[in-house]
Amino acid sequence: MGLSQMTVSANNAVDIKALVYALTQQREPLPQPLQSSLQEAGRAFQQSEPDADYQLRERIESYGPLESAYRSALETLDRQYDSQERIKSLSAPFASGASLDWFFINDVIPAADWVATAKQVLAVPRSPAAKSDPLWEKLNRIAVMTIGGASLGAAIAQLPGAIIVGLSALLYGWYISFLKKSIAKNL
Repeated sequence: MGLSQMTVSANNAVDIKALVYALTQQREPLPQPLQSSLQEAGRAFQQSEPDADYQLRERIESYGPLESAYRSALETLDRQYDSQERIKSLSAPFASGASLDWFFINDVIPAADWVATAKQVLAVPRSPAAKSDPLWEKLNRIAVMTIGGASLGAAIAQLPGAIIVGLSALLYGWYISFLKKSIAKNL
């Protein structure tokens, strides 16, 4: 049964996300009996069997290091949900739950080593353009603060407010980006 035929509930999506993250946190491959057991539960999940998610969680809980990382990921997802930040991921390059489900079903479940598969796919090197440069990060921070300050000033006091608050935000952005650390180093 393909992903298009499979319905994944919100709870299953959270479980999958937490499991994939937990797999990336493992230092060693999973023990072979556990790996086989997880593959069996994964195939049940693939076939949309009624207790598949329960079987998967049961196998996760049977191995301490995986369970610990899984619980930690669930807690992080719960905190993100509580603060309305669930959109942000756990440093995983998945734009949507559907792509994560697809990855889990098509790449992780059939893999002989779930840990290596999760790490390999999630450790995709970023393009050179995506690498962050500390200078550009600081300049971006300053630009965002300046634009935000100018917008706020314009909303409050139109053009004079935009100029005054925009310049204030620019100076503050410059201070926290460049001067604050150098002042602290000199103390």
